[in-house]
Amino acid sequence: MKKVLCWLTAPLVLAMLIGFSSGVAFAGNIELPFHPGNFKSSQDNLYLPMAIGATYVYMAEEEDGLVLNEITQTPRKKKVLGVATTVVYDVEWLLVEGVGWVLTAETFDWIAWDNDGNAWYFGEDTTEYLYDEEWNPIGTSKAGSWQAGVDGAEPGILMLADPMPGDSYRQEFYEGVAED
Repeated sequence: MKKVLCWLTAPLVLAMLIGFSSGVAFAGNIELPFHPGNFKSSQDNLYLPMAIGATYVYMAEEEDGLVLNEITQTPRKKKVLGVATTVVYDVEWLLVEGVGWVLTAETFDWIAWDNDGNAWYFGEDTTEYLYDEEWNPIGTSKAGSWQAGVDGAEPGILMLADPMPGDSYRQEFYEGVAED
């Protein structure tokens, strides 16, 4: 009985080691080929679950203070590079001592999911709200806006369908404007 158990266990352990090591071997810089025909309307990324009309709220302590981020998936679509992207409305607030919550940015992000479930980022229409030292509004800026296919900007991967520890990938690329 010990011999049979050993012969059954050894291949299982070997298969696990090969499986685990091959996953680690593939971790690293990920570059997926872009093709407009490789996208679908459904959204099935486990790590970026979104539903039309749903709002996701995130808070983070940053250098400037407490930041509140509200992200809402709209029913709207925008065609970018031949792909029907989903428009996501993203609003950012900063808690300013003695002032309260101050609107710092509004963004319309363009996201699409490929046939493998990877979420792609096709750009953003950003409005940054500018304030003086006393938090009086002094204007806006569209400087961070970009769209894939315009002036050399490229779509990037927002979230892989099956990420691995150590994976790295470009989320957005518009030279000098958006290089994450």
